[in-house]
Amino acid sequence: MARLEFDQELERLETQIKIMASTVESSIEKSITSLLEQDTELAKDVIKGDDLIDKMCNELEELCMGMLRRQAPLASDLREIVSCMYVIEELERIGDYAEGIAVLTIKMGVRPLPTDLVIIPQMSKYTVEMLRMLSLIHISEPTRRYAISYAVFCLK
Repeated sequence: MARLEFDQELERLETQIKIMASTVESSIEKSITSLLEQDTELAKDVIKGDDLIDKMCNELEELCMGMLRRQAPLASDLREIVSCMYVIEELERIGDYAEGIAVLTIKMGVRPLPTDLVIIPQMSKYTVEMLRMLSLIHISEPTRRYAISYAVFCLK
C-alpha cells in the first residue's frame, strides 16, 4: 500500500511541475511581448504573476520534503525527487527572469530597444521550447535522449 501512495505522490508532483512549467512559459512569453510592444500593463501582470510562481515553488518544495520525510526513498526514487527539486528551483529562477524583463520594460517606458536587447526574443524562444520538453518526463528513452540533445543544441 505504501508503494502505491508513493507512486501517486510522484505522479502528483510531476503533474504539478508541468503546471508550474506552463505558468513560467506563459510568464516568459508575456514578458517578451511586453518588452517588444512596450506594454507596461502586461509587464505589471507579469510582475504580479511571479507571486504565483513563487507560491507554486514553495508548495512543490514542501511536497518533495514531505515525500522524503514520509517515505525515506532510496536509489532511483530518491534521485527522482531530488531531480524534481532542482527543476522546481530552476523554474522559479526562470520566472524571476521573466519578472526582471517586465521590470526592465516598465523602466524603459516607450523607447526604442537598445541593440543589446534584440537577442532576448530569440533566447526566450529556446527557453520556451525547453520548458515544453518538461511534458516529456514519461517518454521512451530514445525520445528522451533526442529531447536532451535538442535542448543542448538550442543552448549553443
